[in-house]
Amino acid sequence: MFRLIPILILLLSFSTFAQNIKVRSAGNGKVRITSGKTQSIINLSKDMAGCLMTYDGTDPKRRKFDSTSFDLIDSVKKDGSIYVVLLGGSSGNCNVQGQCGASESSTLFWLKLSQTLKVQAKQVVIPEDCLDDINLTDDSLIKMNKGVLSFEFEDNLYRQTLDYTVTKLIYKHSEPEKGFDIKTEKRDRPKN
Repeated sequence: MFRLIPILILLLSFSTFAQNIKVRSAGNGKVRITSGKTQSIINLSKDMAGCLMTYDGTDPKRRKFDSTSFDLIDSVKKDGSIYVVLLGGSSGNCNVQGQCGASESSTLFWLKLSQTLKVQAKQVVIPEDCLDDINLTDDSLIKMNKGVLSFEFEDNLYRQTLDYTVTKLIYKHSEPEKGFDIKTEKRDRPKN
């Protein structure tokens, strides 16, 4: 019984903290992260796949629209740092009428933040980008399941002149300081 108490306290502190972090797009590839009364805007635009500002090529005025979004996948406070996993979304093409214009590009971020929400370390993975021929495998979803984020994505399925690769990513809520465990291997191209 007494052995379970520290485990329960640890689990409750992880889940309580996860509810305190809030994220939302601050526009043009920037994310606003809020923890209690502390806020920070972090510019992730240079790392994001796809197009951050879109337009409709059939629109004579061609107004541009911000297409970025951010979703919180996980957050953990551990050893004085805050670890956050974010899924950033953007448009597959700046011209929504062009190739991949109806698709979304996804970028996954692991951020190690200070108590004041300043970036101390970062990992970036692009699991979906139509123009670069990067796609999630058929059965993969980018979401936590029992404290683990695990999915696969493929690269160069349709680019015959480049190697076809499959990458597996694993992230554990219980070991946030380790970031993403990423393994990429060359495979024979599926025949369809």
